[in-house]
Amino acid sequence: MIPFLRGANPLSPQEEKSLGEWWTAKYAETKKSSSWSWKGKEKVIKQALFLCNNDHCAYCDCHPLKDDKGFEIDHFVPKTIESQIAFTYSNLFPSCNECNKKGNNYDPLMLKPDELDYKFEDYFRFDSFTGEIIPNESKPVENQERAKITRDILRLNIGNKPINLLKAIKKEIKLNTPLDERPYRYGY
Repeated sequence: MIPFLRGANPLSPQEEKSLGEWWTAKYAETKKSSSWSWKGKEKVIKQALFLCNNDHCAYCDCHPLKDDKGFEIDHFVPKTIESQIAFTYSNLFPSCNECNKKGNNYDPLMLKPDELDYKFEDYFRFDSFTGEIIPNESKPVENQERAKITRDILRLNIGNKPINLLKAIKKEIKLNTPLDERPYRYGY
């Protein structure tokens, strides 16, 4: 998870509020969380988020999202926990479908990649033997705990991510691809 540089909000404060109120009412009525459209706003939000992170997942940093990894919009604080902020731009991140499987799992100690003082190395380190990101043992215990919570909830080392990272590094070094176009930039 590298720092996420958020671009301009494509929604007005009124649109964000309206989407939050609409979603809250729908959820109260149906108790279902994902079966409706975004009232026509999903495309403009996806486009803005896509540009912010150069087609990378805001959490695991896989690239490109438009391929088989999918491109989903993650609600950092799940819609079912804080429905009024569900659609605020600061709560939305571009995500691969694997990281977005966190569902309603959330902890206030989770690291948010757009926090102004967030730095990968203050919380994590990359294990070049396994391809996993792990809590940085040289940092304070609080940082390690936040890293562990974030890693576990977002499933950062689940599935093929570690293997894909090692393969990508070997492949990308040979291709001499610019860093911002490489998958898993924290590994370089």
